[in-house]
Amino acid sequence: MAPTGWDTRLYDDLELVQRLGNLVLVPADANSSLGARPWKEKSILYSALGAKTKHDAESILRAAETKGIVFAKSTTELVDMSAYMPQLASLGLYADEWNPDIVEKRTKRILDLAWDHIFRWLE
Repeated sequence: MAPTGWDTRLYDDLELVQRLGNLVLVPADANSSLGARPWKEKSILYSALGAKTKHDAESILRAAETKGIVFAKSTTELVDMSAYMPQLASLGLYADEWNPDIVEKRTKRILDLAWDHIFRWLE
């Protein structure tokens, strides 16, 4: 059963959820705060955590508030303490619904990038 706010097709294939393209590296404290939030909230937090400055992160969270999405104080404090994480900023820019197609595309792209770097070592 899919958590609320997620494309149910993500859970049709139980292995899809564990694919590389569906995983994101974040600090442990951020990961527990992100949890199984709906994609709409998670993408905003990815944008805020990936912001270059604290001011940019605060602006992102204020913009979310104007759309009715308000985060707990502990979550906003977490954003304040976080360092610039550009890999999260790019996820926050993904405007569409998180779905099996994007998971597959991210998986392929991440594996292609890894291969490009590893292949040089193997030669």
